[in-house]
Amino acid sequence: MTVGEPEEGWRVVLDANILLQAPMRDTLLRLAEEEVIAVFWSDVILAEVERNFAKVSGIDGAQRRFTHLLAALRRSFPRASIDEARLAMLDLPIAAHDRHVLACALVAPAEIIVTYNTRHFPPHLLAPYEKRAWHPDELLRATLEHRPDTMRAVLTAQGLEMSPPRTLTQVVERLARDVPHFAVLARARFGH
Repeated sequence: MTVGEPEEGWRVVLDANILLQAPMRDTLLRLAEEEVIAVFWSDVILAEVERNFAKVSGIDGAQRRFTHLLAALRRSFPRASIDEARLAMLDLPIAAHDRHVLACALVAPAEIIVTYNTRHFPPHLLAPYEKRAWHPDELLRATLEHRPDTMRAVLTAQGLEMSPPRTLTQVVERLARDVPHFAVLARARFGH
């Protein structure tokens, strides 16, 4: 389901599983820097990232790399951290292990939870709170639809800053495993 883009951009909570995936995290944070989206997370979400960081990114130097990531998140997005999320967790109607994410969305306030686990956030349970859970594929497709030039610039810059540098096509291919529908549309839009 694609909806119109709000004038000031979407307000989104990034679930831990999004923050753990470097290519997706990079793309979404670049969209936040361009003010296409406003990103939020809680201390509980960041603690989940820390617990799983070595499993996803490799054991060697994991704590040092996580500390570097955390410092960069705090420096670049000082308004993203929602400390009060724990206060709203008590009576939310979703699974206990996911309540903190919905609580963060309520406190932020953010209308969208970006997660790979959309099934953990059933629409009928989110509707009373006027929240939605989107897979990153949905968010990137909507962004491509509403802001194609910004999306091209973000992906191009992302590729240029990689080591070694990658082309726009290579960045899209790198994202394709996680966001296949977006990748198809991006290839068609950008002619690659």
